[in-house]
Amino acid sequence: MKKSNIVFRLSAKLLVFCVAASLTAGSAAWAVMNSQNYQVRDDSVNIGGSEAGSASYRFDQTVGEVGSGEMASSQYILRAGYQKLGEPFLALTLPAANLDLNQPGVMNLSMSTTTNASAGATVNVKTDSETGYTLTVNADYLNVMKDSATNEAFADYTEVQDGVPESWSVGGGVYEFGFSAFGNDVSDSTWGAGSACTNPAANSLKFMGFNSTTTILVASSNLATTQNGTETFLCFAAEQKGVLAPAGSYTASITVTAIAQ
Repeated sequence: MKKSNIVFRLSAKLLVFCVAASLTAGSAAWAVMNSQNYQVRDDSVNIGGSEAGSASYRFDQTVGEVGSGEMASSQYILRAGYQKLGEPFLALTLPAANLDLNQPGVMNLSMSTTTNASAGATVNVKTDSETGYTLTVNADYLNVMKDSATNEAFADYTEVQDGVPESWSVGGGVYEFGFSAFGNDVSDSTWGAGSACTNPAANSLKFMGFNSTTTILVASSNLATTQNGTETFLCFAAEQKGVLAPAGSYTASITVTAIAQ
């Protein structure tokens, strides 16, 4: 029985936007001082300061701090002073198996039958940015699931309405590859209310193809995460229907990007 070995590899990217320390209504994630209604995320001792702005820019200044700036060693980073403390923390964790190129996530499609296959990967975003984060994915090229030896490729999953996730349904005579997502910061109205990366044709998730190198939003929040971070589950699916893809080793490289806002 011949099989098509389908491999997906995840790479990570982090983008941090600087934000100023402020008093924010809501829960205290990592606050220095807080009450039921407010928190002071960072504090400093100085003799003055002010804020100025225009339609396009904002300028914060402080006066009188001593020893401010950034110092680092091989194990620690010290950001001293009000302005340095204003930079948010951001961490993106991918599964160890997907970071090790010798142990990628794998799906197998039997080449003797018409079938589908699915696999999942969990990513974790941790940030103290009070305006939250976004999590996006993108592929390096069209029809990203490809056999490099033969250049044969699974087509990117095609939606009835281009770019709108939908219940998994592959037309006859094609083989396609797509994805979905679920988690606390994932929109059920966009991606469905599923909670497992099982048989794509039999669960309530909504899928789409990568279709281009454009980034696709999968999760977002306008609040800081807890100290343990927030998990998002990515589900990958492939199907051959009415035609058998040539046996081979198909690989897709997907970039996951977290941005602190």
